[in-house]
Amino acid sequence: MLGDVEIMFSQKDSAQRWYSKRVMVSEKAANIIMYIYVEDVNNLYDKIGDNVEIVMKPVDQWYGIREFAIQDPFGTILILAQVLA
Repeated sequence: MLGDVEIMFSQKDSAQRWYSKRVMVSEKAANIIMYIYVEDVNNLYDKIGDNVEIVMKPVDQWYGIREFAIQDPFGTILILAQVLA
């Protein structure tokens, strides 16, 4: 484990103003999916579930991972996962 990790989200229109001359923010979903392992996926879902766009509710996958997915304001999919014992 890496210890504590912080992830910042920003509204898309805010990012467009900030990066207006340096980076083009696409109207389409980003071509990236980030997989982030956490110690307690259920606890994280309970904490952030009402404040983010949920793409997939928590589910136990056949490959031994419990995970849920959210989409950030830029369209990037973040899969938050926990290895099942």
